[in-house]
Amino acid sequence: GDTMYIFGGKDSATAHARNDLWWINLKTPRAWNQVTVQGTWPEARWGHTAVLAKDDRAQPVMVVYGGRKNATELADDDVWVLTIPRYVNQGGGGAATSFSWRGLELSSPEPGPLEGHSAVLVARGYLNPRTHRMQVFGGRKANGDLTNYVWELRQVEVADSSSVWTWFDPQLDNSDVAARMRHAAVYDKEWTRMIVHGGDTTPTAAGGNLGDLWELDLENANWTEITITPTDSMPLARSGHTMVVDSRPIQVHVPEIYDPSSGASGTWTQKPNGPK
Repeated sequence: GDTMYIFGGKDSATAHARNDLWWINLKTPRAWNQVTVQGTWPEARWGHTAVLAKDDRAQPVMVVYGGRKNATELADDDVWVLTIPRYVNQGGGGAATSFSWRGLELSSPEPGPLEGHSAVLVARGYLNPRTHRMQVFGGRKANGDLTNYVWELRQVEVADSSSVWTWFDPQLDNSDVAARMRHAAVYDKEWTRMIVHGGDTTPTAAGGNLGDLWELDLENANWTEITITPTDSMPLARSGHTMVVDSRPIQVHVPEIYDPSSGASGTWTQKPNGPK
């Protein structure tokens, strides 16, 4: 919990995609460290997602999926796993031999290339105490269409107590949830649900931002819209924002707070002294 990793993104000077890897110790003394990994790397990209999980040896890994490699092409629909040394901050730092990239060989069905989607890590214990899964929602496909589909990248335990990653299509009824990209999503382990807020329905034109709030019940596999009354107590519609979950309240960095414990429909409250 003391180290943060950054991979890829769009270079502000050249507008080109990057595939560099950095880490920073969040405890003092703080310093950025660039990592040089030998061997094959993921192609440069922006608009991708990453989650931090663990492999079958309890080794921390970063799982990277999707994104865009240039103005006209999405990145390939590959999934990459970065193995991270357990003691990255002690004796060795960003040594090339400490980190390794591995491209996963995954079979169909699979979501295909996506950008502007969301990905959350569903913690161990929901399907199996030894394994994780990454829940992917929404995004823009290679043909430019937006999607409201949900996919799962499951870490499946095999006979020798090791695990492999595989795509799984839960075939949910997503018809009530608008297709979108650049939305925000979190996993709420207290209620075993994924929360989705906002996003953009018309990325090539103005006026497509959403302000809705949805929950996907991962145990019963159904969507429910979280309705807020009165509507003027909600954040404005938006896309490209972030969201984190802290115990029961859900906090959107805008900065307003949604608190479901305040009644049947919940309330949004603006944090004091915070700009809209």
